[in-house]
Amino acid sequence: MSYLLKSQTELEFLHLKLGLTHVNLTDKSLAVLHSPKLTSVKLEALDQVTNSGIITLVKNCPNICMLMVPRCNSLSDGCFQTLVALSKGKLVS
Repeated sequence: MSYLLKSQTELEFLHLKLGLTHVNLTDKSLAVLHSPKLTSVKLEALDQVTNSGIITLVKNCPNICMLMVPRCNSLSDGCFQTLVALSKGKLVS
């Protein structure tokens, strides 16, 4: 997954969901994504993604304004407080 995300510099939307096929998305995978056009992210039921991964994603892709992380059970309330501060009010979650 890291290799695929690393090459997506023009990515505008990202929606990944754990389903019938296992999505191996980790903090390390998110760290390689640098897309200035990325505005909308939905990561669903991905328990390998932690606070650190989400925070790094928002730092590396500063134009994210919509972030949805339903059933990502490894994330804490502290993560969202940090994201609000980083996004300076432009992030909707």
